[in-house]
Parts: sequence; structure tokens; C-alpha cells
Amino acid sequence: MRVEPTRVTFAIKITNLGQGPVSLKIRLQYTQGGGGPVFRDCPGAPSAYLLTVPAASTVITDQGQCAVPRADRSLAYSAAGWVLAADATDGSYRLSPAANVYADHTIWKPDLL
Repeated sequence: MRVEPTRVTFAIKITNLGQGPVSLKIRLQYTQGGGGPVFRDCPGAPSAYLLTVPAASTVITDQGQCAVPRADRSLAYSAAGWVLAADATDGSYRLSPAANVYADHTIWKPDLL
């Protein structure tokens, strides 16, 4: 997740430590606000799609596919990412650290260096 002056962007970073390419099914969503995670679809990303990660490589999804305007008020944001086997029909997600975004600063939870 990246907090920019006018928008907040989200991506998934996938590292393949293996000796051959790996095909995966991925899905990226985001949360905005408080009161528990409500997952929102990314405006420019397909809901779930296949991605092949070459051997011994790292791939970062296109942040332009998951960018939302930064709110005029203080809000918390987090990314929700699923990385599953290509033939999987269900799985679990992971949330990124939360960014509490204020007009003049951002506080990351947990704290990041």
C-alpha cells in the first residue's frame, strides 16, 4: 500500500523461491474506514485472475489497477490480498498493515520503519 498526496494505492507482492514458474490465482481488495473490514473491489482490477510468477522472481501487481482517491477526512486504509493455487475455489486472505491517513501525516499500524 502506498499513501500519496491525492490517492491511496494497493498491490500484492509475490515472490517465487522455486526453480520453476508458478501459476496462481490472486485477488486484491481494500478496506477504507473503521468498524471492521468491509472489502471493496479495486476500481481497475479484475475480481480474481491468474498470474504466473517466473522462477526465482518477484512480481508486484500494478498499483494503477487498485487506486482510490484519498479522502478529505481522516480514514484508515488496508489492503486485502488472496494468493491461491490456480485451481483453488476458496482460501483465506491477509491484510496489510493499516495506514491511518490524516491531512498532514500517516500513522502505520503496526509501526513500520
